[in-house]
Amino acid sequence: MKYWFRKRRGLFSRDLGWGFVPISKEGWMMVGALIVLMFGGTNYIMNKFNEKISGFILIGYVLVVIVIFSVIAANKSEEK
Repeated sequence: MKYWFRKRRGLFSRDLGWGFVPISKEGWMMVGALIVLMFGGTNYIMNKFNEKISGFILIGYVLVVIVIFSVIAANKSEEK
């Protein structure tokens, strides 16, 4: 199985942080898709809905996109 991401080691190592680092073309494409979805979705939500409700919808949208990205990254990362 070809891995798209590798896991970071943690805060107190040379590889600072938690999460995933793209190591293949597919991983970088996923990061690009995440950026496009964040900017495009944010722009759409802020223009489509009124100010009172757009904040709640925006928070929900961002959480859903990040959870989906994290699940895919976890399934496509090497176990170390």
